[in-house]
Amino acid sequence: MMNSPEHNNQNAGQIAARRSVEESEKHSFELLAQAAVGITVYQGEEMRVVVANESACEIWGKSRHELLGKPVLEISPELEHSPTRQIVLQVLKTGVPFEGREIPIEFIRNGQLHKGFFDVVYTAWKGQSGEIKGVITVYTEVTHSVMARKKIEEKEEQLRIALQGGDLGYYDYHPQTGELIWSDRLLQLFGLPAHTKPDMDVFFSILHPDDREQARKTIQEAIDPANGGIYDNEYRTIGATNGKVRWLHSKGKTSFDEANRPVRFTGVVRDITKEKLAEEKARESDERFRSTFENAAVGIAHVGLNGVWLKVNSRLCEIVGYSQEELLARTFQEITYPADLNADLQLVNDLLRGKIDTYSMEKRYIKKDGSSIWSNLTVSLAKKRNGHPDYFIAIIQDISEQKQAEEQLKQSEEQFRTLADNIQNLAWMADSEGAIYWYNQRWYDYTGVSAAQMQRLSWDSFHHPHHFDKLNQSIKNAFLRREPFELTFPLRRSDGAWRWFLTRVHPLKNENGEVLRWVGTSTDIDEQKSVEERLENLVADRTRELKRSNEDLQQFAHVASHDFKEPVRKIRTFSSRLSGEYGELLPEKGKSYLYKIEDAAVRIYEMIDAILLYSSFDENDKLNDQVDLTKLLQQIIADLEIAINEKHATVEIDELPRVQGSSILMYQLFSNLINNSLKFSKKNEPPVIKISSGLQGTDYIEILLQDNGIGFAASEAETIFKAFARLHSKSEFQGTGLGLALCQRIVERHDGEISAQGEEGVGALFVIKFPISRVI
Repeated sequence: MMNSPEHNNQNAGQIAARRSVEESEKHSFELLAQAAVGITVYQGEEMRVVVANESACEIWGKSRHELLGKPVLEISPELEHSPTRQIVLQVLKTGVPFEGREIPIEFIRNGQLHKGFFDVVYTAWKGQSGEIKGVITVYTEVTHSVMARKKIEEKEEQLRIALQGGDLGYYDYHPQTGELIWSDRLLQLFGLPAHTKPDMDVFFSILHPDDREQARKTIQEAIDPANGGIYDNEYRTIGATNGKVRWLHSKGKTSFDEANRPVRFTGVVRDITKEKLAEEKARESDERFRSTFENAAVGIAHVGLNGVWLKVNSRLCEIVGYSQEELLARTFQEITYPADLNADLQLVNDLLRGKIDTYSMEKRYIKKDGSSIWSNLTVSLAKKRNGHPDYFIAIIQDISEQKQAEEQLKQSEEQFRTLADNIQNLAWMADSEGAIYWYNQRWYDYTGVSAAQMQRLSWDSFHHPHHFDKLNQSIKNAFLRREPFELTFPLRRSDGAWRWFLTRVHPLKNENGEVLRWVGTSTDIDEQKSVEERLENLVADRTRELKRSNEDLQQFAHVASHDFKEPVRKIRTFSSRLSGEYGELLPEKGKSYLYKIEDAAVRIYEMIDAILLYSSFDENDKLNDQVDLTKLLQQIIADLEIAINEKHATVEIDELPRVQGSSILMYQLFSNLINNSLKFSKKNEPPVIKISSGLQGTDYIEILLQDNGIGFAASEAETIFKAFARLHSKSEFQGTGLGLALCQRIVERHDGEISAQGEEGVGALFVIKFPISRVI
């Protein structure tokens, strides 16, 4: 059947339209093929691949020939149960597009199972009439970025755990927004309260002033992309709550955006205070070691196990005459005196084998100029951590002068022995510890023993038994003091007679003050001793006579005082009656005479009491009371209350010690001194008396009494303690003239001293010193 022209034209139009659409789709697919993202077009429910661009082939790991025209399950059977396949079929069925981020897809790529993440867009592919022909899938693999982010997240989690377990503080700073986060531990490290709002100003405020500028600089460098964004700084903080100074170490990293702007600055902070202190101690220790090594007065060296000098100080170079460079190029064997080398090497071998820990020896070195020099060598072994030998430490002391001195001393001893054998005194020599090793011939002549016999005997074999223990102890103590000494004791003669000797002993010392030996001589003083004994007996007789005379004098003082007091007492009694009964009848002149009589009688009475006390106060005194001077002074002030109030005086007492002595005499002492200050006060100025105490060295306790009275000239400081001495007339100041003399006797009775210092118109200071042994 023939078609009509109209029908043919219609078919031709449809064909042309279809071709146009196909051409348009082809052109579109060609454009998709050039896209940088993966694009695949699936057709039908079997999801036959009709388009796959180059990027899609790379993602699939297959060529276009392997993809085009084939159903997806034929290409990758493992996608049968994949959720993404179901999603594509759903889009094919409903036409509703799907967009997803980081969609996980597992498929075989290049022969291996690939687990990837993709950003996908699935869109329905529709025909000219709107029917769904397939699905256009656009996808970008983001596996790398997802895995990188996951790694970052894992690291951040690990970091968080590490921070919690590692005692680290954490910070997170966003430079663009100014947002700052500090962990709780970081607030603690900064010494800030838990509620503190993080702020850069707060951070700089707690920094040590000396570290702020460096911190600003390093932070600015860290957020500068030109420096790589690395932050590493050490600084000190001063805690806002406790003022505690900490050393902190902060490490961080800055992240930058595409425009190289800093977007995030994070890091950790660690407390390194202990490390800094340890470093400082180590630095100081190293410095001390270097200083000791270089400035030591002896040669110091580190020597290799093969004998090579590894390190030497300047003093060693001076001793052997080599420069450091020259010495480091040699071994100790090369500069050791040949006759001393074997002994040194034997000791080195014993040290290496662990037989000894250290050794010392006297040896000679050959100097650069060829001469030899004596030295004292001390060597120890430094070991590695595993206990194996590392190097030797050598201390080398120049003893050439000591050796010369010993040689000279040896010669001198020979001369001395020759001389000592020909003197009349007994003589001997002992080593540094006091062991006698030589006697002169006079000793053997006196004792009647030979040198061989003395080897079996000892010096103290000839000491008198009554003096033996005391003498031996005295000798031991004298040797310990290392100073010259002398002793007097009897020695037995060969005939058994005992004669007294004066023994003088002198130490012979080296230039360092060390005792090398002792030299002693014993001189016969038996005749002088007999004379001394006769003199001592004579002195004892005279002393007894003097004591008896003193006792008679004291008895006379008591009797005389009684005889003197009785007439004076009658004068006072009858003058009192005369004043009471006839005083009103007397004219003024008579009253004046009567007053003078009464006043003179009072003074005479007081004078008699003072003389009696001065001459006999130690007759019955006992010095074994425990006297609390603070309480004693308080009692005296209470007793003198009327006199103190009349003068409007102030008496200040510090805490005073307790002393052993006579409480009665101590009362008299301080009562006299306070009365003295009250008496010699200024007319228009209230007296101020201050009493204090303190140690003077280790032997004495001082008690000071200071006033603001009229004082006295410095030249009178000793005069005022003399009996009956007066610096002022009786009309000016009443008194017996015995008060301070009595004070001096009381202090001396307690083994002490009293002195005075004064300045006219300023005041006086009395200084009393008691032995520390009297302080309780």
